[in-house]
Amino acid sequence: MDPEEGWSHQEPSRGQGGYVLSRSPEEISLGDVQRAFGSLWATKDICSRHTGNRRTCVHHGGCALRPVWEGIEQYIVGVMDGIPISQLLGKEALVQLSLEETFRMSA
Repeated sequence: MDPEEGWSHQEPSRGQGGYVLSRSPEEISLGDVQRAFGSLWATKDICSRHTGNRRTCVHHGGCALRPVWEGIEQYIVGVMDGIPISQLLGKEALVQLSLEETFRMSA
């Protein structure tokens, strides 16, 4: 991983390896982590996977649901970008309380 993204890979030594943060947990969002380790599903993935018995979806050129999926995708990415990983450090009950406030603000 690129240190610019927030972490760098640490070579294993004596059975320990993993990633080391190169920025503070307050500066790294859950969205940063998601993008570095792979992407969330995307609308194009849904459209290409759910084609029925055809090569492409019959609604490829005029799908009424595509804008819905695109909006959901943008909303999820926005929420993940708004959650610093520091907010996830702690016991589950405290994290849940903290996230409830985050979700109230993003709604």
